[in-house]
Amino acid sequence: MIRATLICARLNIRRLLRGRSAWLVLLLMLMPILASAWPAGAGGAQDRFAAAVESVLRFLINLSAAVLLAGAVRDELEGKTYAYLWSRPFARPALLLGKLVAVAPSLAVVSTLSLVVAALISDAPLTALLRSIGAAALASVAASAVALGVAAAWPRHAMSLALFVLVLVEQVAWFIPKANQATVLFHSRVVAGLSTDPELGVASSALTIGVLAAAWLSLGIMRVMGHEETSG
Repeated sequence: MIRATLICARLNIRRLLRGRSAWLVLLLMLMPILASAWPAGAGGAQDRFAAAVESVLRFLINLSAAVLLAGAVRDELEGKTYAYLWSRPFARPALLLGKLVAVAPSLAVVSTLSLVVAALISDAPLTALLRSIGAAALASVAASAVALGVAAAWPRHAMSLALFVLVLVEQVAWFIPKANQATVLFHSRVVAGLSTDPELGVASSALTIGVLAAAWLSLGIMRVMGHEETSG
């Protein structure tokens, strides 16, 4: 399983470097930096860095995950590699795990670089930067898991559904009391220190993000195994 996952990860890293989607991610990376350079509000530098963190958690990570991973299974189907892999002694979950290993750390690195530049521009305190980096790392894994779950469950309409879940649902549910606690955005904002909840702490929110990521990834793996049975 580990060897197969690493092989898939290397292949997907090569695809990312050769593809055009990486350029979109780099453009999205500029959003937090521009937000931190925007004229300060009443809170000054603190407001500017908070706006940068918001843009990372709301848009940079979610949009990038959808663009990079929504075609995870569809591309294999259209490229005829799906049947090829299934006809060999290949650990089926490695198809998704390899893509997760390739993309999630990359998103975390891009988010960290963007946050560091934003912190330097807005003169944000080190503690705020470290919390935001931790939140971005967790959100990168979770958003990637969501995109992979959608990609495996509904490969033909994965892009539109991934954008629907990661962008629209996450943003709208965030305004609904209690329902927002089922979103990655809500808990990543708690970890980043952008919001507080009397019933939740940083550790609880971090654990919840892990649970949500595991649930979506499990859905994707189950669907991949189902595709295997169908193709067999």
